[in-house]
Amino acid sequence: MSPSTFKRIAKNIEHNFILQVNNNKIQSFQVFLHKFKDSNA
Repeated sequence: MSPSTFKRIAKNIEHNFILQVNNNKIQSFQVFLHKFKDSNA
């Protein structure tokens, strides 16, 4: 595997990882908001 191909794959993995982490943060924040609303209802 050439270095440029490896770099491209590494970049894709990193990009996907960041997207995944951001999605998880958003989801847990939404869950937190729902719980917060429920407890203050």
